[in-house]
Amino acid sequence: MKIGKTYFMVPVKEMAPAVAFYRSVFGLEPAYESGEWTELPHGERVSIALHRGEIAAQKMGLGFEVDDVDDILRRTEAAGGRIVEPLGRRIAIVADPDGNEISIMPVR
Repeated sequence: MKIGKTYFMVPVKEMAPAVAFYRSVFGLEPAYESGEWTELPHGERVSIALHRGEIAAQKMGLGFEVDDVDDILRRTEAAGGRIVEPLGRRIAIVADPDGNEISIMPVR
């Protein structure tokens, strides 16, 4: 068996603000974008797949290791997200504008 790509499905209410959030906070650029589905690749084999529809915010298990946690926290708030739990100076949980939670930790 060969796995071609791994997707993290993220439900969103409106596509444009969600794409803007992931672009401005994490620097992800769409490989494909529509009003219903947007693919934000990270490398060749992993993508965040935004899906539009009526949703409830969720803890999705999505996380990023980043080189500057404090910068991501600033970017999150500037892009309309929020800091859910600042778990110390170097680890945090943030939420996108739709309330989907994302864990943030430093690159090891």
